[in-house]
Amino acid sequence: MTPDHTQWIEQPCEKATLNTNPPGDEAYSYVFKVKIKSVSGIPYGEQAAQIYVIGNREHCLEVSEAHNHRPDGRSNEGNLRLSADPAERCVGPVFIR
Repeated sequence: MTPDHTQWIEQPCEKATLNTNPPGDEAYSYVFKVKIKSVSGIPYGEQAAQIYVIGNREHCLEVSEAHNHRPDGRSNEGNLRLSADPAERCVGPVFIR
């Protein structure tokens, strides 16, 4: 059975302002990739998505790990996976108001 990843993609959004200095809630961002597959299941590309996590960098690293593992234990190869570029892993801080 193919897992349903729409809960990661179709999230409601609210308008926010990003600032490089306080005040605001500290946040970090990371990029993950969604593999695009044909109807027959053959992968043919990726779509990047950027996520902002409100909290410290350690919390961001914890949250981002969900995109880096497959059920069979291999890392960074699943349908939802972290970017291979370490510079895109928990970048920040920015402050959200």
